[in-house]
Amino acid sequence: MFGKGTRFFHFCKIVYRKNDFSCNLFVISCPKFIIVKKILLVFVISSSFLQIISAQISFPDARTSAGVSRNDVFSPWENCASLSYIEKFEVSANYQNRFGVKEFSTAGAQMAIGTKAINIGASFVQYGFLDYHEQLYAVSLARKIGKRFALSVQADYYAVHYSSLSGSDGKFIVQVGMMVEPINHLYIGFQAFNPVQTKIETDGLKKEIPSVFALGLSYWFTPKVVTSIQCEKDIFRDFDFSAEVAYNIYDAFGVKVACLKEGVIMPSAGCKFSIKGVSLDANFKVHSKLGVIPEMALTYTLK
Repeated sequence: MFGKGTRFFHFCKIVYRKNDFSCNLFVISCPKFIIVKKILLVFVISSSFLQIISAQISFPDARTSAGVSRNDVFSPWENCASLSYIEKFEVSANYQNRFGVKEFSTAGAQMAIGTKAINIGASFVQYGFLDYHEQLYAVSLARKIGKRFALSVQADYYAVHYSSLSGSDGKFIVQVGMMVEPINHLYIGFQAFNPVQTKIETDGLKKEIPSVFALGLSYWFTPKVVTSIQCEKDIFRDFDFSAEVAYNIYDAFGVKVACLKEGVIMPSAGCKFSIKGVSLDANFKVHSKLGVIPEMALTYTLK
């Protein structure tokens, strides 16, 4: 179809779900260089989706699938107000892989320090591979106001690398969160991610950064059993929701089950092992068409 030496640039968008970011990919093809393996894998997986119109980064959430109102889990991307409940120090590393394709992997790390005046957090997450990747860097400040209210603000820097041809760009994003305990053992959380609808544009490519609002509720039936539900809305997409039950059977072992709507309905199950402040969480979501999404988190907490 194309003459010798002709290059063809094909622009595509691929869809995931969940607090995710649009992903712009270029495919370069010519008679001698057809398609690199990484880009080919993207097309193979994305062709299974019903909507091949955008792609999205998914934050690893092995510790909980409904973190907007969980006061016991520092979730900077779910609700930065959870930072308010850190007593001394916590550090965590997270990893998620989608459908066994390493190019669809997301990795991140976060740290939280509790002080008398204010709690401080720092977070990082990256999605993609060498030719295309997205990164988020965040610094959080949080504080309890009284015994039942917590407030937080988070500054995010979102950077995207399109390709060696299109370059990269980045924007600062505002994120705010709050959590309230109106009655004992009941927590209500709210989070706004990019409420001012920041956009990014480079080399003629426009990219919509999601503006996501989330509301969640958690109730602790006992110190070992918590039930959480939440819904979130990207202003450009339909509602998503999560419902989860977590049970710490022993101090060193716990289990959780969840149901999520992230474009499609997905069941989820996981477990947690803890010893001397070190916790290992494993969680597995099941996509009806594309298979299993494993997630892992390794956390150290100083209390």
